[in-house]
Amino acid sequence: MRWILLCAALFCVSPLHADTIRSKSGVTAHVAAGTGSAFQCVVDKIEATGYRIKFMRGFGHGTVRGSKHPSGYAIDINQIARNVTTPRLPAGTTSMAASCGVFHGAQWRNADAGHFEISSGRREYSARRKRRR
Repeated sequence: MRWILLCAALFCVSPLHADTIRSKSGVTAHVAAGTGSAFQCVVDKIEATGYRIKFMRGFGHGTVRGSKHPSGYAIDINQIARNVTTPRLPAGTTSMAASCGVFHGAQWRNADAGHFEISSGRREYSARRKRRR
């Protein structure tokens, strides 16, 4: 019961009520219900360049304040540390993500290249972190 109340306060989703995205290599990640098509679009476009996705992280514990992972509104692709992916993501990843309606963390002042997220409809922490142009 505590977990349910805590998640309600944090906008968590249960993996049982989530969409699943899948790479060509069979790697999967759970994301919030209704967000799967946008995240799958990003995965498909990145893989269309010949890039191989080895692992993804979707729904799960957030590691920073304002993380969208607990709510299932964020994924990480081949990310081994903040702003470090192996191998490096292909050129044009930011525009590929944008064409799918997904924000790429590489655009933040404190970049996070392997991170992708969708607006959850709540007050956006990420908007304050975007680079100023």
